[in-house]
Amino acid sequence: MKGEALYSAVKWADQALRWTYGGIHLEGLLLQRHQILDYLAEDKLRSGVSQVVEIGCGLSGRGLRLTQKYPHITYVESDLPAIIDEKARLAQKEKSSPASLKRVAINAVLKSGPLSLEEELRPFINPQRPVLVIMEGLANHLEGSDLRRVWENIHRFLSRGVGGVYLSDYLLAQQVLSRAPLRSFTQVVNQLMDNKFHFHLPSAEELRRTLLEVGFDAAYNYSPKEFYNILPIPQFKGGDLLTFVEAVKSPPLSPPIP
Repeated sequence: MKGEALYSAVKWADQALRWTYGGIHLEGLLLQRHQILDYLAEDKLRSGVSQVVEIGCGLSGRGLRLTQKYPHITYVESDLPAIIDEKARLAQKEKSSPASLKRVAINAVLKSGPLSLEEELRPFINPQRPVLVIMEGLANHLEGSDLRRVWENIHRFLSRGVGGVYLSDYLLAQQVLSRAPLRSFTQVVNQLMDNKFHFHLPSAEELRRTLLEVGFDAAYNYSPKEFYNILPIPQFKGGDLLTFVEAVKSPPLSPPIP
C-alpha cells in the first residue's frame, strides 16, 4: 500500500510540475541531473584525472559505463553495505565488471573507523594522484548536520593527498518551497518515505558559500540552462529547481567550464 501511495504521489507531483513550473517534469529533472553530472565528470577525466569515487552510488551504472569508456581509470562505487552487496550480486550474475571497477561499503557520515571514507578507500586510492568525488541525488536525502559532515569528510579525504574535485547536484529549497504544489508534494513524500527529503540551503550561492566554509579552495555553481546547447537534455522555461556544484581542493584540475 505504501508503494502504491508513493507512486500516486509521484504521478500527482509530475502533473503539478508540468502545470505550475514552466513544463518541468520529474523524468526531465532526473535526465538533467544524470547527464550533466556525466558531462562534468568526463570533463575531469579528459583533463587527466584517473581516480573516481562515487558516494551513494545506489544501483547506478555510471561506474561501469565510465570504466568501459576510460579503461585506464580506477572507479570506486561506494554506498551502505546492503546496496554494495546487491550491486556485487547483480554484477556477478551479469559478469560485466572490469577489474578497475571497485565496490566498497562506506558510510560517508562517519569521520573515522570502519566504513569511513578514510579507512575504506585507502587500499584503492593513490593519494599522490588527484581524485574526482561524485555524489548524485544524495545531498537532499541527508539531514543538515549529516550533509555537512559528509562534505567535511570529503574535504579531509582529498586533503590527505594532492587534492581533487567534488561534483554534486542539489535541489534548491528556494525554488521548491516557494511553490505550493511542490511544497505539498514534498510533505506527502516525506511522510510516505519517513522524511527522506531535506532542503537546508535556500540558493545555489548559499550552497557554494557553505562548501567554501567547509574548507574547499574554490567552488562553482552551474545552472542546467548552461548545458542546453551542449547536451540533449530536457529544456524548461521556468526557474531552476536543480543546481550543480564543483568544489575544488587544490591544486585545481582545470578551470570551470564557461
